[in-house]
Amino acid sequence: MSTEQTVLLPEAGPISPTRAWLAVAAFSVRQTMRKRAILAFAVMAVPALLGVIVRVAGARLSPDHMSAFYWGTTVFVMPTAVVPLIAMLFCTTLILNEAAEGTLVYLFTRRLSRRGVLLAKFAGTLFTLVGLACVAQLLLFLVAATGARPMRVTSGAPELWGALAVMALGAVVLSAIFTMLGMLFARPLRIGVGYLILCEWVFASIPLNVQQFSVNYYLRCILVRIAGTPKTWKGLRDVLGEDAATVSTSLLTLAVVALAALLVSAFFVGCKEFTKAREEQR
Repeated sequence: MSTEQTVLLPEAGPISPTRAWLAVAAFSVRQTMRKRAILAFAVMAVPALLGVIVRVAGARLSPDHMSAFYWGTTVFVMPTAVVPLIAMLFCTTLILNEAAEGTLVYLFTRRLSRRGVLLAKFAGTLFTLVGLACVAQLLLFLVAATGARPMRVTSGAPELWGALAVMALGAVVLSAIFTMLGMLFARPLRIGVGYLILCEWVFASIPLNVQQFSVNYYLRCILVRIAGTPKTWKGLRDVLGEDAATVSTSLLTLAVVALAALLVSAFFVGCKEFTKAREEQR
C-alpha cells in the first residue's frame, strides 16, 4: 500500500471530504461502543460503586466525610485509573484493528487521506471516551451529593463542572498519547500497559521532578486548585510539592503533549505499511 493511497468509503457516487470525514467519525463512535463496551462500562462504574459501598458501610458519614470521599476519588481514581484505562482500551489499536480485520481497505478513497481517516477515527473515538469519562464523574457526584448527609455543594457546583472539564481534558491528552503508541509499535497494548504503570502510576506518585512526566500530575495540580486545600489533602500536597504546577502551566503542558502526540501519529500514519498488521499483532 503506497503512502499516497487515500481512503475510500463504501458509498456510491461522489462524496465531499466533509461528509466522508463525518461518516468515518460516526462509524468510529458505533465501533467504539461495540468493541470492549462491557469492559469500558465496568471501568466507568467503579467510582460510583465505591460511593455506594461507602454509603452502605458508613451510614453515619458526615457531609465532610462525603466531600473528602468525592475529592479523593476524583483525584486518585478518576485520572489515575478510570480515564487512562478507557483511553488505552480504545486508542492503542485505533488503526491497527482495522488493518488486522481487513476493514481498512474499505476506508481508502480519493476523498479522504490517511491522515484524514486517522483524525476522523480519533475524533469519533474521543467523543465517546469523553462522554464515558464525564458520565463516570457525574455518577460519582450524584452518589456523593444526594441521599442522606450529602456532601456540601457550593453555588454553581464547581465541584462537578470543574471535575468534568478536567476529566474531559485528561481523556483528550491520554487518547492522543495512546493513539501515538498505537502508530509507533506493533504490539501497542503491551506498550500502553507499560506506559500506564510506569508513568501514570509510579512516576505520578513519586514526590520528585520525575512526576512531571505524567499526565496525572498536571490533572491533579488543576484539581487541587479547583477543590481548595482541605486538611485531608495534606498527603497529596506533599506528593505534588510546594512548587506544584499552576493551572496555566498545566493546561499549556497538556496541550503541547496532546498536539505533539497527534502530529507524530499523523506523520507515521502517512508512511507506515499496514498490510502486515494482522501478522504483527499475532
